[in-house]
Amino acid sequence: MLRSLARLAPALRLTRVTSAFGAVANVWFVILWTRATPEEAARSALVTGSVWYDLFGGFLIATGLYGFAAAGNDVLDVRRDRALRPDRPIASGALSAEAAVAVTTCSLVAAGLGATMLSLWSVRALLVVALAILFYNFAGRHFPSVRVVLLGLIYAMHMFIPNPQLAFVWPVWIVMTHGLAVSAVTHTLAGGRPPLTRRSMIAATVGWLFWSGALLGVGLWRTGSIWPDWAGNTGAILVGALALVFAALVYRIARKGPSRHAADRVMRFGAFWLALYGGAWLLGQGHTNEGIAITLVAVVGFAGAVGLHELAARLERPIDYRM
Repeated sequence: MLRSLARLAPALRLTRVTSAFGAVANVWFVILWTRATPEEAARSALVTGSVWYDLFGGFLIATGLYGFAAAGNDVLDVRRDRALRPDRPIASGALSAEAAVAVTTCSLVAAGLGATMLSLWSVRALLVVALAILFYNFAGRHFPSVRVVLLGLIYAMHMFIPNPQLAFVWPVWIVMTHGLAVSAVTHTLAGGRPPLTRRSMIAATVGWLFWSGALLGVGLWRTGSIWPDWAGNTGAILVGALALVFAALVYRIARKGPSRHAADRVMRFGAFWLALYGGAWLLGQGHTNEGIAITLVAVVGFAGAVGLHELAARLERPIDYRM
């Protein structure tokens, strides 16, 4: 049993599956929000089937895309990792390049299968997000301003996969902004190269403003209002409070100084907060059962992520060896 888990550990690290629960929570939020909100245009298409069927499809989409992005990044970056991050699975030799390519391919296939469980438009939206991920891995990550904006945008885009006709886009905007901010902070704390300069931060801010306008413009076009009458304010208040708490938490972590450990902590808490945002939106709208369910995903996902992270570390480097 332990030997099998030890063989699986490099693949878990390659796909960074321990942080994927935030992406799962985002997709599940859209599914539950659409099914529970009569004003959403695509509601009739989702409520005809079983909620568990839709959620399983959403799980495949989120974990598959996350694994595709993370594993593809390592496959393309293996030479750089051998010089700067020799502990990564491919660079350390724990996982062969061929196996990594197989994991990347299977992850995308799983995401595609999940999209086919929802709708043809979901498949088309998935292809757009996959292309954005490929662009990021091949070129976008080499330019700091493009890197942080594109990561936030990818987080936003994948929320449209289960419902490309989503009308209430403010939760998507929150996720995009959160993803951009977490990307910028973790890049700085980890000492990413090239660094985020003042000029690149200005460029990233301009990019964020542009895509914010485009996203909110879609919401205006679909609902006829920046903030539709049928969307309550309680969710926005809860989300705003959560954002302030997260900012204070990041400040406390960053105050100890830049390090890869600090960057990993911010990334892990950032994924946890994505799920909390979804629960807050649902609870604020009066969808109590759905809100509690997403909040439980946040708690269980965070606990599981910490446990898997520690398990993978112990399997790859036993305690007696590390001591």
